[in-house]
Amino acid sequence: MTTYWIGSDKESIEYFIEFAEAFKIRIPKNASIISTVGDDGSLMGFGAIVSRNDLADLLFLYVIEEERRKGIGGNLLREIEEVALAAGVVSIRCIVQHEDTVFDFFEAEGYEFFETPKEYAVSIGSLFYSEAYRKNIAGKAPHKAKALDACSAGEKKILKEYFEEKRITDIDEYNLKLSAAAFEGNELSALLLCESNLEGIIINYMHADKEHPEKLVDCLKVLDAAISSHRDECKDLMLSFATGNEMELMLLEHLAGDAAVIENFSRYSVAYKTLSVSTPEE
Repeated sequence: MTTYWIGSDKESIEYFIEFAEAFKIRIPKNASIISTVGDDGSLMGFGAIVSRNDLADLLFLYVIEEERRKGIGGNLLREIEEVALAAGVVSIRCIVQHEDTVFDFFEAEGYEFFETPKEYAVSIGSLFYSEAYRKNIAGKAPHKAKALDACSAGEKKILKEYFEEKRITDIDEYNLKLSAAAFEGNELSALLLCESNLEGIIINYMHADKEHPEKLVDCLKVLDAAISSHRDECKDLMLSFATGNEMELMLLEHLAGDAAVIENFSRYSVAYKTLSVSTPEE
């Protein structure tokens, strides 16, 4: 069994990036990647990390299922921490799912946990029977909003400037057919950024003029049109909002009305550890 850092091997980097994408994890090309292989050269596990000044983010840590419970994950993590510490990193963090085995692993490695903001969600199937949804959104043509993949070159330029201003960098994570924007002249008046996964649709970001929050509802009409032809496939999925702020709760009222069953939960936690140099006992 051998553990080594990938370095600048482009072919290997692309392999691990594609591997992580199957788990809806995006590894940037500037990440540092470490892997463990068996004596026969077969992959046993790997991890990816990216650092900014004295903080590092563990983006991915994975051990092949048949190789688990052999200490490979712990060895990879400790090697990552040692190299990060030597490079001047003071602390390391990662986003973890709420699973007992994941929590137990990171807790054993000395990590603390901080819960992320609660998400709010409604069943997409229940929306189709909601009077509020049928009245405000279902089958209604948007007035000015359009899907991001239908924006003109000029509108895409406006979006690019907005993304740069707000430091929105992970554009590739969003579904451009589900995400929508509305424009007033040369200004962006509303924006809805959505991603999709096996559990449903997550609205991760929204923006609207304070005077015209209803323009977000116009963006939701774009989302409705995108899923209307797949209602049977979507009915068991959830539509969730990433933070549950006041504007998002207002949208939920437009979507499902007062009678809606709105679930609130935390999907992830942040595991955090301060790295320290071990000193020999005197």
